[in-house]
Amino acid sequence: MENKVKVVVTGVHLRGNEEPEQIVTKSLALWEDLENGAIRLTCDPIKDDAGEEILSKYVFYDNKIKSIRSGLCSSIMIFEKDKPYTTTYTTPYGKMDMDIKTTALKIRKAEDRNLIAEIGYELFSKGDLVSKTEIMIEVSAC
Repeated sequence: MENKVKVVVTGVHLRGNEEPEQIVTKSLALWEDLENGAIRLTCDPIKDDAGEEILSKYVFYDNKIKSIRSGLCSSIMIFEKDKPYTTTYTTPYGKMDMDIKTTALKIRKAEDRNLIAEIGYELFSKGDLVSKTEIMIEVSAC
């Protein structure tokens, strides 16, 4: 089953003593029910503040989320509670390995292509805490 859905991603980033930064992105996406019971969302391209195109995909499993972002900056992140994950951020300035520690994960699926996911995670570079982040992904049928 393939259908278009609305996706709203709200992220709050805490970095050291800085004020929290909230980022909200909205897009349409293609919802695909996969054979293994997972759900894949392929979002329509959006533009960042600099006008660069960003492509995002998400795969929602029962207890895990895979986030794939490509564009000027690219990464693959896997969120699974209490399981560390190392990713490589690709930026115009080079590549950086980052460690992800998922501190909270809730995925609520409902009928008619509706889903809410909440993710809490800490991001580390070379063992140093870079940021604490909370993300909410809200998906609703068009």
